[in-house]
Amino acid sequence: MQRRHHSHLRVRLVCGLIFLALFGILSLRPLPVQAQGGGPQGAAYRGASIFEQNCVQCHGAQGKGDGKMANQMPGKMPDFTDPNYVLTRSPQEIFDVITKGRMDALMPPWSNALTDAQRWDVTAYVWSLHAAAADITTGEQNYGKACASCHGTDGTGAGQQPPITSLGDAKYLAVNQGDWRTGVITPTHPAVTGLSSDDVTLASDYARGFNLGYNVTSAKIEGNGVISVTVANGTTNDPLKAASVMVLIFDGQQVVDHRQATTDDKGQVKFEGLPTDASWSYVVQTSYQDVPFESAMLQFEPSQTVLSAPLPVYEGGAKAEDVRITRAHWVISLENPQSLDVGELYAYANDSDRVYMGEAGGTDGAPAVLSFVVPEGAQNVSFEGGELGDRFKQVDGKYIDTLPLAPGQRQVLLRYSLPIANGEVKLSHPIPYPIDNLNLLVPDLEGMKVDAPDWVQGDPLQTQGGAFRNYTRTALAAGSTPSATLSGINAVALAQSNPTSQGSQQQVIDRNATPGISGLPVVPIIVAVVAGLLLGLGTFLVIRRQRKQEAAVPVQRGQVRQALVQEIADLDDAYDAGDVTEADYQAQRGLLKAKLVALLREEGR
Repeated sequence: MQRRHHSHLRVRLVCGLIFLALFGILSLRPLPVQAQGGGPQGAAYRGASIFEQNCVQCHGAQGKGDGKMANQMPGKMPDFTDPNYVLTRSPQEIFDVITKGRMDALMPPWSNALTDAQRWDVTAYVWSLHAAAADITTGEQNYGKACASCHGTDGTGAGQQPPITSLGDAKYLAVNQGDWRTGVITPTHPAVTGLSSDDVTLASDYARGFNLGYNVTSAKIEGNGVISVTVANGTTNDPLKAASVMVLIFDGQQVVDHRQATTDDKGQVKFEGLPTDASWSYVVQTSYQDVPFESAMLQFEPSQTVLSAPLPVYEGGAKAEDVRITRAHWVISLENPQSLDVGELYAYANDSDRVYMGEAGGTDGAPAVLSFVVPEGAQNVSFEGGELGDRFKQVDGKYIDTLPLAPGQRQVLLRYSLPIANGEVKLSHPIPYPIDNLNLLVPDLEGMKVDAPDWVQGDPLQTQGGAFRNYTRTALAAGSTPSATLSGINAVALAQSNPTSQGSQQQVIDRNATPGISGLPVVPIIVAVVAGLLLGLGTFLVIRRQRKQEAAVPVQRGQVRQALVQEIADLDDAYDAGDVTEADYQAQRGLLKAKLVALLREEGR
């Protein structure tokens, strides 16, 4: 009976976690820098994650060109799964289209949204879609029989005399697949014996992976890197003994694994055998008194093999008076003739040395840690990093965040839409906390008026999303109600703000999507606009390119949650089978459950 209960719980948790993972649309984790070495080092599995987040609307989930936006395109979408797709193309050509776009086909450029390394990852994934897994396996076997003796198992040709150019050399990326295949049977290439022509083709296709990585479909986690973690109580300065610490392992944007260990009497633990290349990054986590704590993003510098990661935890006891907002941004997006979209990004600070656990007033026993008020008539309210009813809840006409606020800073992104009536919208609501700096950014559109009393208007901001009028208020007391009214909003203004009408570098959006939700590009606009502003001021950075920022990744969190669910299930099975003692079972399950509950509620800091 107990085992059946565990299985039933497991199914419900997995279904719920998958839903939560799919809910997130904005990845704020740092983007990987270009891989070190002689050229691009793509990986199809990293590209798959990027493709899923950015490309499926048009290209379809399988890359067949059958996405829900495909029928709105001016021409037929390519089918990446067609084996003939790559015959007359080179990886470089695909990379260039991803980089520069094709505006005649409404394909936006991704040079500003994705790094070089990410675009090569996407190229690798697109290339992989035409290749069957069985063909890759056969190709590897054929390569080993006929090619490895000269080129080496790694394609480098190391030690050969005369020297052989590495198959991973970037120059080969400009060779189309037809020429790449026939290059094996040219007079200048030694004769390949013992293989049929089809086998030679498969071997050469496999060798393409050395310069593209299309056949790299899973992470290989190995290296000489060491992360040394010290967990200490930041309130009492005592080491945290016997604490379970988890390291999340990211390859590019994707969580590919996690490892767990327990601190010693000095609060220390080491994670060894980690890759140190620039595409890899790490976050260490622990839980103390049911509150999750995590480090900033960690990456090895060139030639560095040891990282030290202090991981402070804190006692509860902070007061509401310890909470303030250091910087906030209200960003307006006009994409729909019936409503405008608002993104509010807040950087909360807890300046004490204790965790703020919140006040009474939540639901289901959850405290109200942070409170949010939206304007009257607001629709489609959502939070980045959590669905309403989970971490974020609606209580008595306001919204609350139930995640305890540790010392330091946390960002929260709130989104909603406001109806446009007679060409006018009023944006006004109280802010429950003192705020150091509030910034209002409105599209700079001809004919639209902005009445912003008590705001100081600054110079317009030029961003990838267009020009924005810039207004600021400072030193606002808790409970202040900033207000601004937009009028003269008409079809001309909306047409001017429409990115598809101007060939903007924004993604093509789904015009049938619900305003204020993922179909509208309010989040990319917020990221681009706020990034431009904050980079100029040199303050707290929120854009996803920053390598060492603490930020939220709903999709990645979903992957970690699913891993935790699996760990709990495996532990239950081991206990049922008698392989784990009662004491160890209770201790491990309690910790895993606390982490799971925390991850279900958190977006990260």
